[in-house]
Amino acid sequence: MSLATRKYFALRDIDDAAGEARLRYITDVPGQQAVYLVKLQEAQAYLVAHTADPLTAVAGPHIAAQATRTAKSALVVAQEVVDTGGLWLGTMSPAIEAERMAGKEAVADAQTSEELESVLAAAMSALQAL
Repeated sequence: MSLATRKYFALRDIDDAAGEARLRYITDVPGQQAVYLVKLQEAQAYLVAHTADPLTAVAGPHIAAQATRTAKSALVVAQEVVDTGGLWLGTMSPAIEAERMAGKEAVADAQTSEELESVLAAAMSALQAL
């Protein structure tokens, strides 16, 4: 197999490993990612409104429904959603993406099959460690 073909498969393997790393933190169900983003927007808006005037703040439908079903206040649910979103968007997602892109760059720069195997192993190990 040519080095170019090996690189193609290595790049695919890195993307797959990044996807597996993400699945340790998020749910991959059709439409769920959109729900996460909408809930985060609702939570952020509710926290801003609540800070401005707790008596008139109205939670969006996702936050209100979750609060009702979990017997938590909308404020608690909104804060949990913002905290979780901050962890994902501010820490885990960037870390996974950084390792994915570093691995792909190392694969592209590899000059021999041995070097390719080495950088691929390092990229896979880094993604599995997250």
